[in-house]
Amino acid sequence: MIKQNASRLFWAFLLSFMLLLALDAVPSQLVEMKSRYASTWAGGDLVVKSPRHLDLDLMSQYQVSKSIKMSSMMLADDTAHLVHLQFIEDNYPLYGQLKSSSDVPIPQGGVWVSERFAQQIGLREGDQVAIGDQEWSVAGFVTKQDEQIFDFEAFSPSVFMRYDDQELTGLITPTSRLSIYTYIAGPEVMALSAKLEATLSKDARIIKPQESLGRIERIISQVVDLLWAVRLVGYLMAGFLFHLALEGYFHYLAQDVGTLMALGVRKAKRLRYITQPLLQVNLLVVTLGVVLSIVSIYGLNQALALLPMTLTLEMMPLVIRTLVTYVLMASALVFLHCNSVLNTPVINLMRQHPRSINYLLMFLVCSGIAIYTQVVSWDITGVSIQILSLAVICLFVYMLIYGLIYLCRYGLKLGGTRAYMLLNGLRLYGYEYTFVVMFLSVILTLGVFVWHAQTQLISSWQATFPDNASNGFLIGVQEREVSGLKAQFSWLNEADFYPIIKGRLIDINDQDANSYEQGRLKDHEALNRQLNLTMLSYLPPNNEIIEGTWPSEGLSADSGIMNRLGLKLGDRLTFLLYGEEVSLPITSVRQVDWRSMRANFYFIFPVSALEQYPASYMASAYLPPEHRDDLALMQQIYPGVTYLDVALFIEEARQFVDYIAASMTGMIGIVSIFGLLAFMMIFQRQHQQKKRQMKAMKKLGLDLRQYPVVQDERRFLTVLAAMLSILLSVLIIYMMNGLLTVSWYFDVNSIFVMLLMLVTALSIDALRARQLK
Repeated sequence: MIKQNASRLFWAFLLSFMLLLALDAVPSQLVEMKSRYASTWAGGDLVVKSPRHLDLDLMSQYQVSKSIKMSSMMLADDTAHLVHLQFIEDNYPLYGQLKSSSDVPIPQGGVWVSERFAQQIGLREGDQVAIGDQEWSVAGFVTKQDEQIFDFEAFSPSVFMRYDDQELTGLITPTSRLSIYTYIAGPEVMALSAKLEATLSKDARIIKPQESLGRIERIISQVVDLLWAVRLVGYLMAGFLFHLALEGYFHYLAQDVGTLMALGVRKAKRLRYITQPLLQVNLLVVTLGVVLSIVSIYGLNQALALLPMTLTLEMMPLVIRTLVTYVLMASALVFLHCNSVLNTPVINLMRQHPRSINYLLMFLVCSGIAIYTQVVSWDITGVSIQILSLAVICLFVYMLIYGLIYLCRYGLKLGGTRAYMLLNGLRLYGYEYTFVVMFLSVILTLGVFVWHAQTQLISSWQATFPDNASNGFLIGVQEREVSGLKAQFSWLNEADFYPIIKGRLIDINDQDANSYEQGRLKDHEALNRQLNLTMLSYLPPNNEIIEGTWPSEGLSADSGIMNRLGLKLGDRLTFLLYGEEVSLPITSVRQVDWRSMRANFYFIFPVSALEQYPASYMASAYLPPEHRDDLALMQQIYPGVTYLDVALFIEEARQFVDYIAASMTGMIGIVSIFGLLAFMMIFQRQHQQKKRQMKAMKKLGLDLRQYPVVQDERRFLTVLAAMLSILLSVLIIYMMNGLLTVSWYFDVNSIFVMLLMLVTALSIDALRARQLK
């Protein structure tokens, strides 16, 4: 009997091991990759970002490379394209790769173009493109760029040029919106970082590799955060797989243990009798699990090698982490089950009714392991609170669903024979079916949420735009060019051009911005980049003064940024502009409609405060489709003017959401597969009992076609789970509408997501039911 059940234990434990590996492979490795590839993605051990050229006095043991990044227009085949222009030195990058189709560096007068972009517009080597004041020859195509430090505006295709060619373009002016990056590699970079922080001007920023790394870091962070709920369900699923296997094992072992107890065998010997097969099975599972893990990780690394950036899974840390999690979970649940069996009365053991384990304790253990695997920085009080809260929430959801099933059981008492047979199944397997409904409800709800996020997040945001809203922004316009642009292009006749001065917020109430609010806001985007500052004597459209006085000799601040930074009327802000500090108090607060798609500003200065500084001009405008050819003419006449197309930004945001949704969907799929395997284990446990039940029905003369007991139970569970998931989905959508101020609606098509999963479950159920017959 023990050998027969050992086989079931082996497969259940092996499935749990592989589930733990799958749950840990994506999120934890993404976090580790951020650290492991930090220098590769940063292009150096240290990066200094500045809006102007810096003369760094570095010793000879350090390697240095530079790049300049900015948005610009490129003219190819009489069509203007927005591009992300990168001027690079020959030794760029210091770490990682910039892989191109050319075997030599970029020649003078040449450019490299992103391969994907070149294929889209039909560029070939040797073709001529216009950037700035000159034409350039396409000398190669970039297939891989490891460095991932980009400004927020870098949502357009990349074009690479020689660093020394920057002046020839005519695009670099005192008012240009650009970022100059200095990459540093060498020993003792932390000491160098401290030295540079003490000597650099406040408008320069030192970027350490572990900090935000642009698009890659944003994707990784969002995936890890959003996968938390899916991983939690997965860890509880692994715990339940353990529990089901152990409960079946001890159920069939109960009579043997009861016999030993009746014969007076000591508890220690009974414990050895119970655990010896468990230790053998676990040893075999760990051995085979490690082998399968190594093979799986090797296969994944081969697939990751095909990506356009350097990514690999580190094998040993992942295997060790999975092994530790497995041992913790197995040890805890084996202890609970052994303690339960050893303290069960003999009569119950002989009847094969061992005492069930404490479910609150089981939830507490599984929740603790789930928290252990996901918490990075440990604080014993905080982690203990999280574990207890998680266990209580899980138990509450479990009891809620159990209560719903109990109410259904009460209603079934009022039905006929078929209802009574369904009632009997719910009574026998109440707690198992409760778990099934809870798992299905959560997984279906997460699937529906991902569906809505992928199909409605961007579209609902676009729906907030007013009719004929601006679909682009002009930047880099010189004051002398404003009248000519308005006269030559009809779609700019009514556009408002605002003076723009680049500046960085460095002090708040004479306190350094990095230490403001005890450093809690030092990573806020408003404190870590050059802001678009303007000087006006009038209010722009869609701005309303809600507090204070305007116009005045002080600043007018957006209410949103004030709330996020904790600012108030009267606070004194200091900005660094062209190496000079300008300090003014906040004298008015504006309510800004950011959804208007017009040029809006965090801070508006009085004209007298900034009129001595060089300024470029920016405007928002609606470019009709029939006038898109005007961009080519504009690039020819005004090569320094850049048109930022909102459609490109929306496409980048859509791709970002797709990456997140794909990661979520993949993890949900993995957890769902293991969930279905757990259901099959439940069905296997019920196999013999269902057979006896059906034989009894046949003896009573009941037709199984009229009373499909097994199918009725599964249909009841799936319908209940679908109804709960729809209710939860509607609740989540309502909450999202309130939190994000969007207009999501429950998409009936998302029910197909549920149907796909439910049909799979019911198909497996049909196969099991056929075997019972």
